Amino acid sequence: MVALPRNPLPRKSRSAIIVPSITPARIAPCAAAAAAAAAVVVDPPLAGFDGFVGVDVSKPALDVHLSGERASAVAGAGAALRFANDAAGIAALIARLGGGGGGGGGGLPVGASASRAAVRLVVLEATGGYEDALLYALLAAGVPVARANPLRVRRFAEGRGHFAKTDPIDARVLADYARLNGDRLHPAAMVSDNMRMLRQLVARRRQLVEQCVANRNQLEHATLAAVRKSVQRTVTHLKAEVAAVEAEIQLIIDADPPLLARQQKLESVQGIGPRVARVIVSEFPELGRIGRAQAAALVGVAPFNDDSGGHVGVRSIRGGRHTVRAAIYMATLVATRHNPVIRDHYQHLLGRGKPKKVALVACMRKMVNHLTMLLAEPAEG
Repeated sequence: MVALPRNPLPRKSRSAIIVPSITPARIAPCAAAAAAAAAVVVDPPLAGFDGFVGVDVSKPALDVHLSGERASAVAGAGAALRFANDAAGIAALIARLGGGGGGGGGGLPVGASASRAAVRLVVLEATGGYEDALLYALLAAGVPVARANPLRVRRFAEGRGHFAKTDPIDARVLADYARLNGDRLHPAAMVSDNMRMLRQLVARRRQLVEQCVANRNQLEHATLAAVRKSVQRTVTHLKAEVAAVEAEIQLIIDADPPLLARQQKLESVQGIGPRVARVIVSEFPELGRIGRAQAAALVGVAPFNDDSGGHVGVRSIRGGRHTVRAAIYMATLVATRHNPVIRDHYQHLLGRGKPKKVALVACMRKMVNHLTMLLAEPAEG
């Protein structure tokens, strides 16, 4: 592709860039392109480049900013680059980050490439899936990359006085965010194709369940017979789709021994059934590999203080992965009735005068702690 100026493309021009659907099958060409880019002769490293890269992802394009004052001077226009958000554009970006100078990819001028050894971290925002192809291609190419929370990045920008918002500005903010928070950002880990498919299927099941609930709510207020029959047919169809997706999820887990072993361990805990186990297996792979405090924070059941001066506020939970938290909430709700350990702890907290919701959240954290220790145990044999 041809190097583009720093200013964003006009809106009409953006629509001309075609973006393929993001699936594991479509990611493979990007990884292959990355491998090919790595074989290209490396240009001299970019002067002043400090190793941090910000990428603002949109549907049609990838706006890239290389952190470093001297890098800005060498690359021109603030070291802002633009690539199409497609397989060719992603391959060109990886080649540029990896040191490839050929292929007509555009971006840095010849003699001003960033060597792979110099790239310390690439940061991009979660954009509803448009970033997935780039993320997986960077991981396949061995480039350290982290996916940042858009809300935190926006607050970081406003805290530094950046209230204007364009794609190149967002890319520069992401590069600054990476440079100043590099010690707190953890690069993403490569996941298997099975795990990617599992996440998509679990998300699809969640969508179907939400649609089913919405239709049931509509049925409650429908008075016309024809409307009620239509809603009932829709609910029946959605239930069949949910069952089909669940079967596909289980087939993938059954075909992957490590995932199956994790699911079986989870289901051995009273209160956790197949559906909750599938959510935890697919959306919480870190469980058992990180500490209990980290696990509680990732789920969103770690209380945070709200104190200032003489004021001592009520601690409350926030953040975390809401889908995992919802699954563990339902499992804990069942466990308060059928799991002796959780039930006794719940009753003990109620006896001390704790509100029911506070006691339930405390039991959720106890459940997360138990699952962390359970999955951290070495496999038998």
